Amino acid sequence: TIDIESKIISPICNEIIYGTLPGTHDETIKWLAAQTLTDEAYHVLMVINTARAARTHRGLLDLRLPSFDLVNKIELEVAKYSENWQKKLVRASACIVSEVFISDYLSLLSDDDGVQPINRITTEAHRKDELAHSGIFRNLTKEIVRHLTPRELAFFAQMLPRPMRWFASQELSVWETILQQLDYEHSKEVIGDIRAEAEVALFRVDFSELIELAEETGLLDTPEGRESFRAEGLLN
Repeated sequence: TIDIESKIISPICNEIIYGTLPGTHDETIKWLAAQTLTDEAYHVLMVINTARAARTHRGLLDLRLPSFDLVNKIELEVAKYSENWQKKLVRASACIVSEVFISDYLSLLSDDDGVQPINRITTEAHRKDELAHSGIFRNLTKEIVRHLTPRELAFFAQMLPRPMRWFASQELSVWETILQQLDYEHSKEVIGDIRAEAEVALFRVDFSELIELAEETGLLDTPEGRESFRAEGLLN
């Protein structure tokens, strides 16, 4: 959560506030981005407080987490392109995907009785807050699309579905590092079994809203959009 809010959402909110993304010169859009930025900062605070309480209770304050696969994939994708507008649209795509589907993703945790109560309560509060962001970023996407050049539109249509697989990563490298720090002797076997089954669990996430958004914006009417959504396993 902290990485998503700080490294994926907040930078794009700042781009919107400064009007450096296509279609973001409207003052209302900038105000909404500022409000979203405020919300995201509170989400980070909630998670830090909950994590600190859980770590203190279980004696895990020294636990260190590696860089997440999600963030690594975004940075690798950004590094592929030389033009600044391409890099911005890669980051914007990741941000949009996150905000459009994150509430459904969070419900996987908040509705799971196997998750400890303090974590479920925090996740449920986060989920409810994010419900408003989905509408904001759906409308923002429409504004961005309206202001793209044909070249930019083709690139954006191709890029938008890709982050869904990054978000569906089971972050097995992170979990392996955690288990090793906990001295769990079967960590490699457990992670190996999960990796053999599915390193990317696309079947666990609901991407229907992203498809609806692509239809509403006409991105699925483009050859690049249709081909990319199929290639990422989001369309038959």
